[in-house]
Amino acid sequence: MFAGRASPLTGNPRSAANPANAILNYLYALLEAEARFACLAMGLDPGLGVLHADLRARDSLALDVMEAVRPEVDAYLLELLRRRVFRGADFAESRQGGCRVLAPLTHELAETLPAWRGRIAPVVERVAQRLAADRDPAQRPLPTVLTGSRRSAGDTRAEECQAQSRLRPCAPGAEHVESNCRTRGVPTAMPACPPSFADQVDDFRARGAARLAELRSSRADPGHTSSANAVRAAKRKANREAEREWETTHDRPDPSVFREQILPSLGTVSGSAIALVTGSVGPYCDAILRGERVPHPRWWKVVERMGPTEDRVRASSTPNL
Repeated sequence: MFAGRASPLTGNPRSAANPANAILNYLYALLEAEARFACLAMGLDPGLGVLHADLRARDSLALDVMEAVRPEVDAYLLELLRRRVFRGADFAESRQGGCRVLAPLTHELAETLPAWRGRIAPVVERVAQRLAADRDPAQRPLPTVLTGSRRSAGDTRAEECQAQSRLRPCAPGAEHVESNCRTRGVPTAMPACPPSFADQVDDFRARGAARLAELRSSRADPGHTSSANAVRAAKRKANREAEREWETTHDRPDPSVFREQILPSLGTVSGSAIALVTGSVGPYCDAILRGERVPHPRWWKVVERMGPTEDRVRASSTPNL
């Protein structure tokens, strides 16, 4: 139904040109509204962004916090597309070629607002608490005005109900009984959540590993075809040439400099992040973080900049790379 988020009309997700992206834009707008209300409830200015740059007439902080819930919105959309048969009357095409969602489908989508409110609430509370703690480490924990989690900390039913809650689109006109602490099993028209994004990732990894083991057992490993071997050989050759070129203009420093002065500054940097900037494989980068391997010196400055600024070690004896 759609190949990506970019609209041919704008080159970005705005002005969706197909029903799937139009629905996704509508759901994101609902989530953004709940994120803004949650920020205001916690005393945060929704316009002061952390990840998103501040722009006029944009709630950048609301966009920041809703990133944590976007995967659940995406999963809800995919489940909706799988279960639901849409009608032509559910959508309309604008003069510019954009796709618009019409009632009563918009009403059904709007009924998911309580679900997104429940998903965004703990995220905003954690962000508010972290910002308050960074400003004053002695700050007492902020009230959980959105989730009431401290009031229900001793209620074991809360965790049981939350574990059972799933947001799944229902058939048109059907009611869903969501077993959570707010509804206590009362039938509602609000669809419940799809399996969490983490559960879906775990399932994807398990099925991928099983499929790879099956291919390897049949001697059809996709990582060892002639084309894959040729790509690896070309990459190794390019890396060796780049290393020789670097060594013609630099002195090769002692590996202990990296282990003692750069490695401690990496903090929470992941091996996958290092692999992304250096082009190395993940296991090799994990070995770098464990201190078992040392990357070529041409990557030292690049890797060092990945660490948090306050944790960087800048000893005066670091050689000029």
